[in-house]
Amino acid sequence: MDFSNIISGIVKILSNETFIAAITAAIFGAAIAGYFSFLAIKKAHKYNMEKADLEVRTVTSNTLRLIMIEIKTAWEVYDAEYAKDLNTLAEGEPYIATFPVGANTFSLYDSSPSCLANLPIELAEKIILIYMRMKGLIAMIELNNSDARQVYSSTEINVQAICNERVASGRPLTGEELEKVFNTHLNHEAVRLGMGSTANGMKLLGAEIKDLYIALSNSCSIE
Repeated sequence: MDFSNIISGIVKILSNETFIAAITAAIFGAAIAGYFSFLAIKKAHKYNMEKADLEVRTVTSNTLRLIMIEIKTAWEVYDAEYAKDLNTLAEGEPYIATFPVGANTFSLYDSSPSCLANLPIELAEKIILIYMRMKGLIAMIELNNSDARQVYSSTEINVQAICNERVASGRPLTGEELEKVFNTHLNHEAVRLGMGSTANGMKLLGAEIKDLYIALSNSCSIE
């Protein structure tokens, strides 16, 4: 068989209507299959994106709720157990008291940067600001705790020395005198350490946090 006969045979096959129909059907079928495959992939991608977005919004919402509960609890404990007496003091009067502050006080906030990133800017700014102020207040409370312990320790030593001198001289302190001497030395040591200024600072910072707390509560329900 020569080359011209081969070409002629191929041309006859290609020009055959049945062959053309088969090829056309195959191409059309492949196109249809590809199109629907594309639609399926697109739909699956959209579903996965919507599912991921829902998961992010759910996690953000739940984390925000926990953060707001953390803020609410911290403020209410401080206001009821510490600020109540602090705010009754006169300007410059030392607050000679200790208040337990645990380590890693704001664990929820400190572990939730991604949640803050997903919040509206204005709300995120309010949350960050109130936490900055609360952490500053905690630092002042810890300073006041340290000064109070030092004041009590120093006062006990000084008062014990006075008691010993009075006993040695045959003039022991009465209960009323002992209380007066103790309180006098206690206040003197507190003033010497500048605890009056610390108390003033805590009151001012507490008032600012209260305003921030009210504004934040109005922006985001914590019930």
